[in-house]
Amino acid sequence: MRRDLAIAAALVAATLAIYAQTLGFAFISLPAPADAPPGAPAPCNFDDDKYVTRNPWVQAGLSVDGVRAAFTDAAPFNWSPLVMLSLMLDSTLFGVDPAAFHAVNAALHALDAVLIYALLLSLTRARWPSAIAAALFALHPLRVESVAWVASRKDVLSATFGLLALLAYTRFARRRGLKAYAAAFAATVAALLSKATWATLPALFLLLDYWPLRRPASITRLLAEKVPFVGAAALVLLVTAAYQEGNRVGFAELALGDRVVHALATCAWYLAKTLWPTGLAPHYPHPYLATSGGVPWTAPQLALAALTLVSLMALAIRTARRGYPLVGWLWFLGALVPVLGFAQYGTQGMADRYTHLPHVGLFAAVAFAGAEMLAPRLGNRRVRAVVVAAVATVLLALGTASYLQTRVWRDPDTLFAHSLSAIAHNGVMRQGIARCYQGAGRFGDAQRMLEESH
Repeated sequence: MRRDLAIAAALVAATLAIYAQTLGFAFISLPAPADAPPGAPAPCNFDDDKYVTRNPWVQAGLSVDGVRAAFTDAAPFNWSPLVMLSLMLDSTLFGVDPAAFHAVNAALHALDAVLIYALLLSLTRARWPSAIAAALFALHPLRVESVAWVASRKDVLSATFGLLALLAYTRFARRRGLKAYAAAFAATVAALLSKATWATLPALFLLLDYWPLRRPASITRLLAEKVPFVGAAALVLLVTAAYQEGNRVGFAELALGDRVVHALATCAWYLAKTLWPTGLAPHYPHPYLATSGGVPWTAPQLALAALTLVSLMALAIRTARRGYPLVGWLWFLGALVPVLGFAQYGTQGMADRYTHLPHVGLFAAVAFAGAEMLAPRLGNRRVRAVVVAAVATVLLALGTASYLQTRVWRDPDTLFAHSLSAIAHNGVMRQGIARCYQGAGRFGDAQRMLEESH
């Protein structure tokens, strides 16, 4: 227990060492000029205005009317009532202070890292692979967007509830207790009410049934257990789709074939960014959506993506008896399905935050594969020292990259300028920079940016 507490404390300390700097960051939103008419849009924003600084429900704090609004019209884009309630609670407790909102995001992310460690340890009893998987998740630069951006509260909050659901389901699967089943269902509903992409939870439960739980029950019984969870997920997906209808991209604008091709390429893109997380930006234009200004995938890119995915799938199937390669790979792919653009909303083609749930399975597979391959050699002190040094180096490199990437989110000007340097052909970001210039009275620069965005 002392060792587990020490590992949990190390995860929290490492996470907060990266994200403590956000307590000095602004919202990604600047106030409208003093002479702007009432209701005029903020000159420089990236959703923080819609979620917090210009959201009247969050500004007013938690109230009975606010609770009602959280389930109806308080959320600007996605139907995420628990996220809106959490933002209202922040406002009630701390006022509309960006430091407080950032601190809650960072604390939730640190808690999520500990929950991943607890989940994997509970499932496998393998301490160090579980700790390494949790650390990879916590320190990877693809987490920065979800933590440093207040408007992305839904990622860290939904992860907390989703991981609690997985922990409760693990307890139920081993002890068959009704209380654990009810806890898993309640946590699943909470995760769904924070972010609908957790609709994949019933499938993740099935994967855990295969490994590491190795449940002997028939597939019919296992599926029957998941029916209430599937029902809740389907209901939330329907409500969310209706809520986002005005932002949906139809097939006339984006053909089904283009969606499928893009989904294939995107899976490989996420793997590439996992291995080499550079050039990160808050908005990646969709390559097949005319209004986004994106550049279509090339034939060599698509061929490489297909080869990579087929090879990894073949490897996972070939090693299926070990459990973790197949489960980790299917977890990664399955958790990506809701965000691959088959149902397209908005102009983004990919997003760093979309790897939040998929990375849990992927990093677990990597950590347990490494542990299995190295286990026979770890009796040698020199080998063990080299392995420890290698793991520490990787984690230090990821943490350093995350620390530097977090600084990008310091304020709107810094974020938009970085985004433009990362992706030159990005009309959305250029328009954002133009709003920043307008807010600062630099109208010539604003006009130039607007012209370059077309």
